[in-house]
Amino acid sequence: MKLKTSFFNPTVFKKDITRFSPFWGLYAAFVLMFLMIFSSNATVPQLAEFLTSCIGSLAPLHMIYAALVAQLLFGDLYNARLCNAMHAMPLRRECWFSTHVLAGLAFSLVPNLLICLVAMSMLGNGWIVALWLLLGATLEYLFFFGVAVFCVFCVGNRFAQILIYGILNFLSMLSLWFVSAVYEPLLKGVYFSTDRFIQYCPIIKMTSRDDLLNLHIDFQMSATKNERILTSVSVGQGWDYLAICAVIGVVLLGLALLLYRRRKLESAGDFMAVKAMEPVFLLIYTLCAGAFCMLFSALFGQRHYIYLAIGIIIGFFTGLMLLHRTTRVFRKKSFVGLAILSAALILSLFLTKMDILGVVSRIPEMDEIKSVGINFGSGYAPHDSVVLTDSKDIENIRYIHGVGIGIQDDTDGNSDNHENTDQIFIRYKLKNGSTVSRTYAINTKHKAGKILSDIFTNPKYVLGVSKEDLPLLSNTVSTVVINHEYMNLSKQEIEELLNAVMADCEAGTMAQSWSLHNEPNDYGVASLEFEIRTADGLHTYKYIQVYGSCENTVAWLKLRDLLSVPTETMA
Repeated sequence: MKLKTSFFNPTVFKKDITRFSPFWGLYAAFVLMFLMIFSSNATVPQLAEFLTSCIGSLAPLHMIYAALVAQLLFGDLYNARLCNAMHAMPLRRECWFSTHVLAGLAFSLVPNLLICLVAMSMLGNGWIVALWLLLGATLEYLFFFGVAVFCVFCVGNRFAQILIYGILNFLSMLSLWFVSAVYEPLLKGVYFSTDRFIQYCPIIKMTSRDDLLNLHIDFQMSATKNERILTSVSVGQGWDYLAICAVIGVVLLGLALLLYRRRKLESAGDFMAVKAMEPVFLLIYTLCAGAFCMLFSALFGQRHYIYLAIGIIIGFFTGLMLLHRTTRVFRKKSFVGLAILSAALILSLFLTKMDILGVVSRIPEMDEIKSVGINFGSGYAPHDSVVLTDSKDIENIRYIHGVGIGIQDDTDGNSDNHENTDQIFIRYKLKNGSTVSRTYAINTKHKAGKILSDIFTNPKYVLGVSKEDLPLLSNTVSTVVINHEYMNLSKQEIEELLNAVMADCEAGTMAQSWSLHNEPNDYGVASLEFEIRTADGLHTYKYIQVYGSCENTVAWLKLRDLLSVPTETMA
């Protein structure tokens, strides 16, 4: 009689739960401790806000926890004697795998369910937040657990599992790091934005998510004081990303099962259990070692590609030592592999330097451009200070772009060789939906500087409004901070200050960058901060730096003795 195939063994499951109960119990106690500490003096809205932020903030904890759980449950595979003894038992590999996986999921679900029940008892009418916390924690853990189990069956020892697990979780950021260190210096003005790379780095993406839930909190008048009351909770964005990550985790669990069915027991103790993955690991490890050496040398002001070569050599041979568990790797075959890798890397660097794809020399055509954003600073500026849509303004930015790559003569007959440069960040938004971003060092004392001065002294940039809307702005200013001190200004004084700033904008002297002024002080002579009430009851802030050439604003500040820099310094 044919025996029934089993995919679950209750005895093994019970053994996993009881054997490692101190571990998952410690996890539950750790999270509960933080919950109790925070909730001791917190109101219900504060606790709800805290738990909402915890959905993403727990991702690093789940990443570490999942890796350790996978090592505990499948660690017998890394010891030759235990591995052979375990597989001598009358249990199919599928049964071992599915039982351990269910136990691993229970290690997250059971303690998080307990935490959820405790939180629900504290939240009152906001109990639904605790359920969303449970769902978010489960989805995060499912992804990291899938990755961890997949790594378990790719390698043959614990150190390799942790290393490969870290590489897989941060692969996109490692790619960005390598490209930025090695290729970006060869592409003048081009930078690689982190946004797209972060999209493929779940640990960073999950941690940065703060919009998973939308809490609606109102103020309610009581007999003694105003109280913040949590009125409702709605689903925000980002759950689709967590769901996709969880699906990826399930797929990786399936791939791990396929690897387990083909796994050779004698691979216990080896660095890689899947021999086909050895070249992939060696390539990634070698390139990362080269980029690390190159960046490390930059700390001492000697960034050069010779350090990349040194790092490649070190990484290649140490990687072989890890894979083969021996120091006897300096053989003819190894040197041939290193030569092939080096030749491919040198060719790619040469082609990048020659700009055969026209990346560096490309300036988008006028009919391609929808708008242009411009800002001072490097390419890592978080936003565009000014967005231009007028065709004349866009043509001026294209001229500055040409100056940046050296195809435009910007001297304009100016014989002054004094260099006063600043980094200009340009971001084109094209009509096809794509973007082109560049950053260049521009001499602000030449023609390009005059163009930038006109742009950055525009009142719509400095104050956010035109002259016609200035009275409306003055009515919405609730607080004025001058040189980091709150000022008790009357409505008339606020109007006078705003009019002075507007007058300097019209005079072309209110450009918001030190490099566009002939002054020794980077921070100007004073700083202004306006708190503005919006139509929906919220508040926005406008920051303005005042320089010595801003005559009208300086005169207003002098009259009230509010300059942060002595008058002699301005001269």
